[in-house]
Amino acid sequence: RYDKLMERFTGEKLPAVGTSIGLDRLFTALDHLKLLDREETSVAQVMILRLAKDKDSEYLLMAEELRACGFRTELSLLSDTTFKNQFNFALGRNVKYVVICGEDEFSNGKVSVKNLEKREQVEIDRSELSTYFKDI
Repeated sequence: RYDKLMERFTGEKLPAVGTSIGLDRLFTALDHLKLLDREETSVAQVMILRLAKDKDSEYLLMAEELRACGFRTELSLLSDTTFKNQFNFALGRNVKYVVICGEDEFSNGKVSVKNLEKREQVEIDRSELSTYFKDI
């Protein structure tokens, strides 16, 4: 029963029942049985690195543009905004593309897009970001 759990969130005593499974244990078992495709470890295709601490609204606009183009896009929300930490995080998530835009890129109106599969990086105008991904 989850009566006390409901009370914690609503402030009211409500009757509640439910079930639960241990997702961590389930995925560990599936991995052990080799039933997981390790090539597709991330839902996101693109990760935007959040390198400039005061530009969150700009990063959100980039994510919105890429999602509108049909790309599954994740914005790095790590508290450590260093390039190395976020880039390694993106590598661990197995995304295909990383969008890099720090203070220098913002001041120049540019972004860099790195294809992690081909290990190629291009610098483009910020205004061409969605066009670049539409052409992929």
